[in-house]
Amino acid sequence: MKTNLSNKYHYMLMNEMKIPDRGVNEKECEQLTGLSRLARWRLETQNKFPKPTKVSARTNIWLLSEIMEWLYESKSSSPEIK
Repeated sequence: MKTNLSNKYHYMLMNEMKIPDRGVNEKECEQLTGLSRLARWRLETQNKFPKPTKVSARTNIWLLSEIMEWLYESKSSSPEIK
């Protein structure tokens, strides 16, 4: 995953500072999550990843707030590796 801020810190910033939500395209979603399109689709079908919103015939977006919440929850629920 390639982010400058930790996921928890970014999520807290968005909530506490009331940063406006925005749409995240396919490429940015992959960069934020580190998951391929297929991996995200598999998680979506199991209701373990936010579902995208279709904005045109070939374009989907995800809400940044939902992606950040998923990152925070998935990181906090996964066991730490020592």
